[in-house]
Amino acid sequence: LENNELWWSEESYRIFGFLGDKNRANTFEGFMQTILAEDRDRVEKEYLRSIENKTPFEFRYRLLVPDNPIKHIHAGGEHQFDAEGNILRSVGTIRDITDEVVREQKLVAVESEARELEAYNEHVVENSPIFIVGLTHSGEIKHINKAGCLISGYQRQELIGNNFWEVLFPDHYSPHASELIDLQSHNSVMTDHETTIRRKDGSDRIISWNSVDRSVDNSAIAEIIAVGVDIT
Repeated sequence: LENNELWWSEESYRIFGFLGDKNRANTFEGFMQTILAEDRDRVEKEYLRSIENKTPFEFRYRLLVPDNPIKHIHAGGEHQFDAEGNILRSVGTIRDITDEVVREQKLVAVESEARELEAYNEHVVENSPIFIVGLTHSGEIKHINKAGCLISGYQRQELIGNNFWEVLFPDHYSPHASELIDLQSHNSVMTDHETTIRRKDGSDRIISWNSVDRSVDNSAIAEIIAVGVDIT
């Protein structure tokens, strides 16, 4: 830092695109001009703060490479001081992490799309006019949409955690429920399977069911998604 002189390895020149002009960034100011304008102030502040605190430095920045797309760089290193604590030089490494950043960005985009799709699906399920309920294989109700509550006459909190068969097929599992349980126990899906359910007010509704098993949290445990159309 006494001479404001920058020494780079051949690989550094290659990363920065300066193999044909090695004098282009041989000072600190010249180096700073290679950094994307939006990142310069942050990089300079972090670097100078590490000198002041006598601590190692590490940061990422974007690089302006002539006639090339923007590169992403990881820089890290430490400072060397004399006996009086005056800064002599900074020594470190740079690494081209563009491919890693691109992968990270793609992953973030995929995760964002997945969250949007999940929110969309939840919205569609919740607002569907069709009875949709998620059950464990033992019959415990895990979730139910508004139509399921409306058709059954129960509030959501009255159904979640309770047994689907006991609540909607009273008289201790009507023949309809027995058929469904038998299908379920053999890991079979329901297709246009008609049953009668008992609403909270005691009235009956005829429901045509379809179902599918799905894994939960990528595990072997599955739940049943039952979709019912009121055909009364």
